[in-house]
Amino acid sequence: MMTLVPLPGMAGIDTPKPDELPRFVETLVEALRHTLRKAPLNDPARDINLERFTWQSVFERVETVWKELL
Repeated sequence: MMTLVPLPGMAGIDTPKPDELPRFVETLVEALRHTLRKAPLNDPARDINLERFTWQSVFERVETVWKELL
């Protein structure tokens, strides 16, 4: 499972606004805790087919698109 954590406001291209960092850290920590409480994706108890995310599967889909574009 993936949780999207919004970035803090930025003062510059690589400089977060200092007053927004505490809230960002809290949100990030909570997202990590939430993820760690979940069963791993490869847990047999989960009914998730991860085949489409293997390198081979992703490559085949990208290759198909490229062939269609040629």
